[in-house]
Amino acid sequence: MRAEQAIDAARMNLLDAAHELADGVLDQPDAGSIAYARALEARGRALAWAGTDAATRRADRVLADVADRYAGLGHTEWQGFVIFWRGNSVYLQNGHLDRARELLDEALAVLGPNSPRRSTVLSFYSDVLISLGEWTAAEEALTETMRLADRDG
Repeated sequence: MRAEQAIDAARMNLLDAAHELADGVLDQPDAGSIAYARALEARGRALAWAGTDAATRRADRVLADVADRYAGLGHTEWQGFVIFWRGNSVYLQNGHLDRARELLDEALAVLGPNSPRRSTVLSFYSDVLISLGEWTAAEEALTETMRLADRDG
């Protein structure tokens, strides 16, 4: 429960609360592997939004570790979404478009065509493609986003 609260705090940009809640889980020797990975994700998200170069570099390492942990646990939805988060918050938001594209490509491959998170990732992916001047690919991504929105309601 605390790990999910930490993720929510990071999502709401309550960075101190996110760190405090995540630390409460990460400091427990008996934290389960899912709770530990979720708390680590919250820490990575909070670091990504901290706004310093050092925190961004740390967020990159933490979120990469979390993606590997989710893969090991067989949680591809969480894995794909944390790869997206890394691509967006660490690379896209800092102007590293080529690396952002690579990670969003990877996230889409992990999530697969039936993921309820796919349309969210595609919308950010289209932003990257537009910024790279890849208009046709961006239009294809937006078309798929609209199709998924119609499908998912």
